Amino acid sequence: MSRRILLTLLAGSSLGLVPWIVYLSGSLPDEHATDQWRGAWVGFDIALLACFAAAMLLGWRRHRAAVPVLAGTAALLCCDAWFDVLLSWNGADRWISLGLAALIELPVAVLLILRARILLVGGLNTRPLTVYDIEQVLTHPARQRLLGELRPDIPVTAGDLAVRLGVDLAAVEADLEALAAAGYARRNRRGWVDLPVDLREPGPVAAEERERFDAWITGKLRHELELFGRAFRHATELGAWGKGSRARMHLTEAELARFYQEYMDLMSRYSGLRSTPAPGTQQMAIRYYAFPQSVADEDFVPSAATPLRPDPHRGNTTLVRPCTTFESTETSRGYSPRLSEGRTHSRATFTHKMLHHTMCDLLDSKATWTQQMPNRRCID
Repeated sequence: MSRRILLTLLAGSSLGLVPWIVYLSGSLPDEHATDQWRGAWVGFDIALLACFAAAMLLGWRRHRAAVPVLAGTAALLCCDAWFDVLLSWNGADRWISLGLAALIELPVAVLLILRARILLVGGLNTRPLTVYDIEQVLTHPARQRLLGELRPDIPVTAGDLAVRLGVDLAAVEADLEALAAAGYARRNRRGWVDLPVDLREPGPVAAEERERFDAWITGKLRHELELFGRAFRHATELGAWGKGSRARMHLTEAELARFYQEYMDLMSRYSGLRSTPAPGTQQMAIRYYAFPQSVADEDFVPSAATPLRPDPHRGNTTLVRPCTTFESTETSRGYSPRLSEGRTHSRATFTHKMLHHTMCDLLDSKATWTQQMPNRRCID
């Protein structure tokens, strides 16, 4: 079913319900006797039980189907509260129904909706990249080593970290405090844990800070080129672990921003699957690039004074390249997504099946595709 047909169906249903509601409000009696009262409520609660069980199983596996199941379970809980309160309003059970609705059913429904959103977008703390991030964390070797040892769900003490890394305890504690101040780590009663953070491109900054940003990004770009070169040289060895896709689509600026946000949400969700290696997984390097097709033309000459504008003859064609390669360096931050100047830098441990589903999700775009190449290596 196309998006236009679906939206038409939804709009028609919304308009059609208005006269139906008016008709029911004037025609239905205030009282109605039924022989299926017990069956209706028992069947409803069985369905609610099945939804809870399915949500538990899918949520434990962090399966994408958990999101609609959690939303459906929350809707059933709201219906349960509604009918419980209304049908017992004039009876002796009114206060019990009100208490259950206010203290259990509605709060649990809200909790399920919030949890569904976390599964959908990953629940990461999102903020702009700062110079402090670059100078005190991202280019700080000792703190990067510490972040590589921290996990979001397994607390570790400063003493254990000092022993693992073979450094002075006082230095470890000072670095941990600096990471906590920057929002990368947190100390609880049992030790230190990782705080995943999604760093986004900074907004307007001062000239001296822009120079620092540009210098760091230039180094990252150099690393990206080296990474793609290694992936190309070892393309045959990657086998099923090397995935890539190329496509062209006509997008407005707002549509491209929405596409990018959905991509980031997808990366956040998959990055949260596990924080430590597991059997059948490999640590993956995920890259995403999107730019106007004019940049890919051989006669393109970049100019800082002339910003890119849509070509009225060509259309707003954007070349989108989500690329997946095996990460062979030892500078991994952990599993937290990173963004620098519009590029996603996300590392996570993936199984081969999970990697396939990730690429399927990425290619499930609502945009109009003008060309899509088959899956291939990231370098062409």
